[in-house]
Amino acid sequence: MDEARFVVPRYTVPEAARYLDVHPETFRRWVDGYSFTPTHRSVPTVGKPIIHSASQKRHAPRLAFAGLVEGLVIDGLRRAGLSLQALRRITKTLQSDFGDEWALASHRLTLSGGAGRSGPEVLWDYAEEHGDAEVLIALDFKQRVFAEVVRDHLERIIYLDDYAGQLHLPLTRENILLVDPYRNFGRPMFGSTATPVGPVLDRIEAGEPVDSVAQDYGLDVDEIELVVRHAPAIAA
Repeated sequence: MDEARFVVPRYTVPEAARYLDVHPETFRRWVDGYSFTPTHRSVPTVGKPIIHSASQKRHAPRLAFAGLVEGLVIDGLRRAGLSLQALRRITKTLQSDFGDEWALASHRLTLSGGAGRSGPEVLWDYAEEHGDAEVLIALDFKQRVFAEVVRDHLERIIYLDDYAGQLHLPLTRENILLVDPYRNFGRPMFGSTATPVGPVLDRIEAGEPVDSVAQDYGLDVDEIELVVRHAPAIAA
């Protein structure tokens, strides 16, 4: 596996949560799983991790780039109405069917079955084959919205060979913020110029005029203002 994408831990859990606009505690459960014992039971309820962790050091970077991509896909499916239990079943099956533990970061998730196939259709096939009523109901009653939400997330992924190679962060509807594991150490940058986001936001926070900063970096004022408005914590 390509170390830059799959092996090198680049992002802490809180950092990845900020990049994907997911609540930090929610994201932590996706990475670490959970265990709790309801008051009326003596046996704990356990949820296994659903995102690959490249490191177990709690306060250090833990996720590789591909783990960040998994988080984006899971967030899209959650926003579309699928439960974590359903997502764990789906992920396990896709990994088995594809013979690939990185199924959620694979191009086959969007093209399985031939050209024109996309995430929602792959999930429909899964639900019918395995008789998963929960997934079928979500797809049936929310089909249009489900498809739009999932496609919006999947279309933010730029694939290199069979796997994700770049990712447009969902903090703005426009594809302004780009993460590339081969550039800028995997930190967010403006996709139009490959300018790191951190120095730009630092200068804006210091009180420099937006138009002056934009001119220095060859950026549009509008894209800087969108990032300042929607992603002020991106450089934290």
